[in-house]
Amino acid sequence: MDGVAATASGTAWQASISGLGEGPHVFAVEATDAAGNITDLQHDVTIDLNPPIVTIVSPVSPALTKEATLTITGTAVDVSLVSVKANAIVGTLEADANTYEKKFTITGVPLTEGDNTLHVIATDAISRTTDKTILVTRDSTLPVVSVVGPDQVTRSHAAHLVVTATDNLAVKDVAFFLFNAPTTAVVGDTLSLTITATDTAGNIASINKSIRFVAEGALTGQVLLDVNGRPIAGAHVVMTGSETKDTVTDARGHYAFPVNDQNVVMTIDTTINGLPTTTIERVVAIQSGAGTVPVDARLTPMGQS
Repeated sequence: MDGVAATASGTAWQASISGLGEGPHVFAVEATDAAGNITDLQHDVTIDLNPPIVTIVSPVSPALTKEATLTITGTAVDVSLVSVKANAIVGTLEADANTYEKKFTITGVPLTEGDNTLHVIATDAISRTTDKTILVTRDSTLPVVSVVGPDQVTRSHAAHLVVTATDNLAVKDVAFFLFNAPTTAVVGDTLSLTITATDTAGNIASINKSIRFVAEGALTGQVLLDVNGRPIAGAHVVMTGSETKDTVTDARGHYAFPVNDQNVVMTIDTTINGLPTTTIERVVAIQSGAGTVPVDARLTPMGQS
């Protein structure tokens, strides 16, 4: 056999061949009888001296996920590898660049909530096994998010919000998304705020809060004729702040402005029977959310004796 003479043992023949390495071998067997007749036979033998060597690429233990199933990938090295499985699920095998090394992929490995110890078992042709374990924690519980803060905001007074985010394991980050930016919002607009919290497993919870953009307050007043206390219709009223607004008084001498500033300058004047009146100019301070601030004025026609 392979040039080595065999010795008889009863009706059988045997030969000892040393120095063979792992892997497949083809032995040539030649038998000769007393008459010189020869029969040749080839016999394939695979030598496998070691159990499989398993390397898990993904996931890296300990792992954390929110998913109900898991995919495990890695490599297994063995001369006669038969299978790689995890929790009774058999993976697919494909050739790798190195001899006797195969890549494996095991999909759909089920997970229970909490800690899971998964056994990845590689088996070769002579039933030797290698068992690698990985710890995977499944957390499908969403974070809990709450927000406390005002439902209204003005241009000069920001809203202070307190956001609380908790999780059964740990909160990774909290993000704020504001729609209808305050720089472009006008009185009456609603600002939509979405707050999201993400935990370390990737679970995301969100909460929405609407904040109405309101005026700081309102300026109202009545303009009267100083000499007799009668209301002046058509008096010119100008309010100057971050923007300038003007109006005229109604038949009862009334006017009104919404106010978005903390300080404005009011200027009031008119003409009566062709004569200009005195001009009233006042600086008005308005507290946030003060509501209606009355600013009345009394005008006197100039040049009237």
